[in-house]
Amino acid sequence: MFTICWSCKGGSGTSVVAAALAAVSALTTPTILVDLAGDQPALLGLTTPEQGISEWMSNKMQLEFGDMLMKCGRNLSVAARGGELLPDHNSGDWNYLCRALSQIHDQATNIVVDAGISPISKTLWEVADTNYLIIRPCYLALRKAVEQNRSTTGVILITGGDRVLTRRDVQSVLKTEVIAEIALDPEIARRVDSGLLHSRIPPALSAALSPLLTHRVSI
Repeated sequence: MFTICWSCKGGSGTSVVAAALAAVSALTTPTILVDLAGDQPALLGLTTPEQGISEWMSNKMQLEFGDMLMKCGRNLSVAARGGELLPDHNSGDWNYLCRALSQIHDQATNIVVDAGISPISKTLWEVADTNYLIIRPCYLALRKAVEQNRSTTGVILITGGDRVLTRRDVQSVLKTEVIAEIALDPEIARRVDSGLLHSRIPPALSAALSPLLTHRVSI
């Protein structure tokens, strides 16, 4: 599995979904969580490093990619974003990251990318097996998703909060299948706030995301 989690609107839950998906993957397979949004160390209870992917891509860190990974329990490692802005999504610097991730993925390691709402490099988009749009059934979010017109493997829908729009509405507007639904749950927030999401994944969250580990794109 090499997948990108992304959203078109902040506050959709993309970082939590990416962290949980990586944690579920790590139960059976070595997994790297690539943090392009910048929140994963704090979300997982780790110290946020001053340098990371952004400095590595600009060649300010003379390290192999694997040497900057942060361990987060058994089988899970995190590549933090770093303190600088990421290169423009059209920059050739992304080729270095894509090459490193592809080589690691070829060694039977799963890759989960938390892209947040950042523009995504076409090169990264193409090397990933799948990408999932994380969205709430919100008119403004759906409108932004339609405007961006990105092709996506499937939608992960965050439900709850007395929204009027339904799963069917989301699928109809985006012309894409909702492949998982995650209900807003105070237990998820408690695990995040305590830094225990990766080690104590709420059962409902695990059940919703586990099928994505073997999800294949229909041809």
